Amino acid sequence: MEERRCPLSHDQEFGEKFLLALAAIDATTARKVQWMGCGRCGGRLDVATYPRKPRGELGEAEEAFCFRESFCCRDCRKRTTPPSLRFLGRKVYIAVVVVLASVVAAMTDAGKKAPPGPRVAGRTVRRWRTWWTTIFVASALWTEAKARLAGMMDERQMPASLLERFGGWGATGVQRLLRLTAPITTTSWRPSIVMGA
Repeated sequence: MEERRCPLSHDQEFGEKFLLALAAIDATTARKVQWMGCGRCGGRLDVATYPRKPRGELGEAEEAFCFRESFCCRDCRKRTTPPSLRFLGRKVYIAVVVVLASVVAAMTDAGKKAPPGPRVAGRTVRRWRTWWTTIFVASALWTEAKARLAGMMDERQMPASLLERFGGWGATGVQRLLRLTAPITTTSWRPSIVMGA
């Protein structure tokens, strides 16, 4: 039987333990969202989890990444999908891969020595870099976040400059960055759900 490996296993810091921790945070957030009820009518939320097929092998964490928590209101039938640290919107790669590959590309573009990152097609990483430096920096989330973060950051080097601000290339910094971006992973999130930073 072929051994399954996590695509980030070259760096133990971002291995299965880290990925399972992200899944646990998402599960806790989902329970809070369900407990609070529908944000539109106050009705009870029923489980309406849907499948995801993230690209790449995730090792032991694969089962925790093959679905996305979501709910459906019993009364108004509207869907409520909680924010996530595992998925960055509809992107097929998991959020941590999107962040790390984008950071490596930004560091390389800036002429800095970058640690090895996940293997992703160059065209895909360029598309992600464009997203970070145009759509993300123009978002209401970023406008609010940069007002709270003291000091200037080079928006052309996103998300690398943001990761540096959060403590650098490590699990703690990446998790803080994912917590910051969590609200943009869904269109039905509620501001009262605080992911922390």
